[in-house]
Amino acid sequence: MLPTSPQAALPCLANGGEPYSTILQQKNMANEHASAFLDYFLDLPESPGYAVMVDGKWGVGKTFFIKRYLTERQDKASPTTTPPPKGRRLWRPGRTPRDPRNDRHQPVFVSLNGVSSPDEVNNRIFAQLYPALDNKIVKAALTAGSRALNAKIGYDVLHQDDSPVLQGLLTRLSGRTIVFDDLERTNFSAKSWLGLISGYVERGDVRVIALCNEEHLSTDLEYKLHKEKVIGKTLKVQSDPEEVLSVLLEDVKNQKAKALLGAERAEILSVFRGSGEPNFRSLRFVIQDFDRLCSTVDRRYLEAPEAMKRTLLFMLAVGSDLRANRIEAEDIPELTERSYLAHLRQIEKKPNEQDLRISKFFSRYSKAISEDPIIPPAVIGSLFQSGLLDITAANEAILRSRYVVGTEEVEAWRILWDHWSIGHSDFVRARTIIQSQLARFEVTETGVILHVAGIDLALRKLGSHIAPADRSPGDFYKAYVSRLIDLDTLTLSPGLFNKFERRTGFDGLGFIERDDPEFSEIFQFMAEAATDFKLRRAVGQAEGFLEDISRGNGLPRLTKNFDEGGFADVPLLASVLPNGAADIVIDDLNIDGALSAALARRYQSDCGVGLLEPEWQWFYDFCDAIESRADQGQPPTSQILKAKVNAMRVEVGQTIERARAMKDQVDGGG
Repeated sequence: MLPTSPQAALPCLANGGEPYSTILQQKNMANEHASAFLDYFLDLPESPGYAVMVDGKWGVGKTFFIKRYLTERQDKASPTTTPPPKGRRLWRPGRTPRDPRNDRHQPVFVSLNGVSSPDEVNNRIFAQLYPALDNKIVKAALTAGSRALNAKIGYDVLHQDDSPVLQGLLTRLSGRTIVFDDLERTNFSAKSWLGLISGYVERGDVRVIALCNEEHLSTDLEYKLHKEKVIGKTLKVQSDPEEVLSVLLEDVKNQKAKALLGAERAEILSVFRGSGEPNFRSLRFVIQDFDRLCSTVDRRYLEAPEAMKRTLLFMLAVGSDLRANRIEAEDIPELTERSYLAHLRQIEKKPNEQDLRISKFFSRYSKAISEDPIIPPAVIGSLFQSGLLDITAANEAILRSRYVVGTEEVEAWRILWDHWSIGHSDFVRARTIIQSQLARFEVTETGVILHVAGIDLALRKLGSHIAPADRSPGDFYKAYVSRLIDLDTLTLSPGLFNKFERRTGFDGLGFIERDDPEFSEIFQFMAEAATDFKLRRAVGQAEGFLEDISRGNGLPRLTKNFDEGGFADVPLLASVLPNGAADIVIDDLNIDGALSAALARRYQSDCGVGLLEPEWQWFYDFCDAIESRADQGQPPTSQILKAKVNAMRVEVGQTIERARAMKDQVDGGG
């Protein structure tokens, strides 16, 4: 059975329900009924004594529908002073027929979004009636002549006995249609705006149409109580996405963008409908941002329609879900390479809310969008949220795309990442390059190695491979990384393994086969190997680092990551004997007072990870060594040093014990 309304019908698209042609037919029928009733309503010679409401969810095209309807009505209307055939009562002698094309009969559109009082609504109406007048004059006239409240019935009513100034203004409304939009977004009560509408309805020669998302008024008791006194009919409409898209394309300034939008109409509408909650406002905003993007970035992008298409469809999916609150702004940069902040062993057990939102996002659009949108999701997110466009980041990504610069100019692993879309000759060339690079140990960056491993796992499911066919990918890539460590040529990708933060991608692309158990095994091995590699490189700097601390220069490096020039993710201090460390940091029976706070921050940032666990016991031994030296000193300096070290033992020790408890909880699956 079909849903009972066009709005309810739309989700069927994403769930394998009725064919869209059937839903479209039903929706068009509803719109035709709405248009027919509006014709009847607006042609009545006398007021029916009620307003008409057009209801629909936000973004379904209520405003578009009513504006198009009124425009077509004006275009079709022809002035006449000839009485209609006998028996029809739409015209009476002495009465001028309503002429929609006459300026005096032009509709007045008023949005109540953010409006705080009925007086402000009246100001907006009369400012439209007298656009040549200064708005202050209009406000003064309204203030002098308008009564805001009828205490008897609780409605704001514009009475016939109001001031002559106001009556002159109201006379100009004669024969017009007033369209009140966004009623549910006002900042004053439903009772007040219903009273306002009632005041105009009671004038007799004014027709009122109200646009509203009634779903958001369902719990408003005042609205339920007073609606029936003012709203006579409620119509449900849904604009046709193809018509709306055609209108939106008229405003696109970049001709290449406009051409692509026209050529990809079917796919654009497929993503739009597949969202389950089509929102025309979202569609408009996405097209506007895409237009701006195309007018700003490297012009080579405009000669790559496939690249433009990937970006556009990705932007449309993100924009639709963002406006529907199915993803959050913080999710957008994570869409192609997101993080797991939990311990590696807990990744599959406990996906967090962000993981679930992102997983559902790709489930909705898996057949329509690519995980490579060319423009980085972080750039798209910033454009959507703040209007800021990072042109440098966008252009860097554009010039890494084979769709823009060709396969000869792109790294081989990037070509293989998109192996579903390339020809056989490009595949063979790229695979040969990668195999040659691996044989010479030239692929040294951890993020790229993981990409190659994921691609290899995917290719083996398709009957091909990168690493030798007689070796498992797990064994091969573990041995490969171990060899790079021996050669001291391993390059750590920034942010990939910091504090055991597992990312699902690198350099703008997600890892293929990232959910494969063998890939997870490779990833965890590389994370641990990277930690050992960092420690190996850091050990030689340990004593110099402590000397910097004694001089007050090294403390910031305690809380910076290794790839930032620090040691927050390396248990470096444990490589120095506690007694030796105490001798370095003590200067004339004194230590830097900021040392305690810096160590506390260091171990606080390690809570739940345990990466610095080798330093925990070292810290207590370090405190003992300092206290031992204080015992050998002379008061009062020795007593002051003991007080400092005891305070540090308490402050930092509390942080270490919290870190220990959190690690135990994670290891135990709690």
